[in-house]
Amino acid sequence: MSRLPNVAEFRNPLVKVHRQQGLGLVLHVITDTSRRGAQVFATDLCAHLDERGKPGLVVALAKGGAGAQLKVPVLGRGARDFATLRALRRAMAQATVVVAHGSSTLLACTIAGIGLPVPLIYRNISDPAYWLHTVRRRARVRLMLSRVDRVVALWPGGADYLVNHLGLDRRRISVIPNSVRMQDFRPPNESERQLARQRFGLPDDVPVVLYVAALQPEKHPDTAVRALARLPRDTYLLMLGDGSERRAVADLAQRIAPDRVVMAGQIDDPVQGYWAADVIVLPSEGEGLPAVLIEAALCCLPAVASKSGGNADIVLDGVTGFVVDPADPNQLADGVGRTLAQRMEMGDSAREHCRLRYDMSTVAEQWELAMASV
Repeated sequence: MSRLPNVAEFRNPLVKVHRQQGLGLVLHVITDTSRRGAQVFATDLCAHLDERGKPGLVVALAKGGAGAQLKVPVLGRGARDFATLRALRRAMAQATVVVAHGSSTLLACTIAGIGLPVPLIYRNISDPAYWLHTVRRRARVRLMLSRVDRVVALWPGGADYLVNHLGLDRRRISVIPNSVRMQDFRPPNESERQLARQRFGLPDDVPVVLYVAALQPEKHPDTAVRALARLPRDTYLLMLGDGSERRAVADLAQRIAPDRVVMAGQIDDPVQGYWAADVIVLPSEGEGLPAVLIEAALCCLPAVASKSGGNADIVLDGVTGFVVDPADPNQLADGVGRTLAQRMEMGDSAREHCRLRYDMSTVAEQWELAMASV
């Protein structure tokens, strides 16, 4: 597991040619192979840069857990494993630039890259104000960031925190939003909507609320269930995701909203969930700029999301959905009710807003500029 697979096994043959011509390789490091936001973004960005003449390779520090997985090389057992760090160092030594996607990869890359001349870019994927709430954590991250050549924040507020609370030089920060492959997400026709509902066992003629996130404490999946219990009895909740809170959430659903919650786990094609739903909810804390909200909007799905990270940059309050306090079932239920009443107009506005702002081609251009600066 610690051997780095040959690049040509995972990328097209042009990679070898580019390396021989001295054009180098962009190494993207992700936490694991789970098909989640940061991991999917890294593979999409790598593919776009490859098409633009900057070949790359995505590697994972460990295998993912249950659910859908990405097919990328795995270096070892995790960010703190010695064999993983050794394999990562070998991979970094072959690269022209390394991009660490998320905090676990930041730790691994700063350790594995000691003494290597390769530039390192760190992509901060979540809300630092939530995760760095102690002096000790801020000090540890500040030390790691001192070894980074450039930091990418997903929204201006994230960059402000890094400057004001960690003391980073703003000139070392690039603000580059999240993005998705536009061609993968579109509104469904009526037949596709019906088939999507059939897949999850949902009735055709009822309102469906969608939750797409890990079932972890900071995501507050229980809040989605508690909000459902406050909505009319013909409303259903479809939950896509898995995690440590699955059993607790299932028990809660059975107690307060029996037979109205469908827990489908983590699936390969979340667009089916978007097509089956009328509104998406995200009551979590610690978010950055969640891809699920962008994907849902491109499918004409309005959202009710928490005031966390850059959510308000995606969800325009009162226009494409509503922004509420995190972990507040009353506000969430009220927001869902108001959104359902104007679902079509808000859905159209959501798609137009995100179509103009979060296209991967535009974002890839910004990443090229960031890489050229290191």
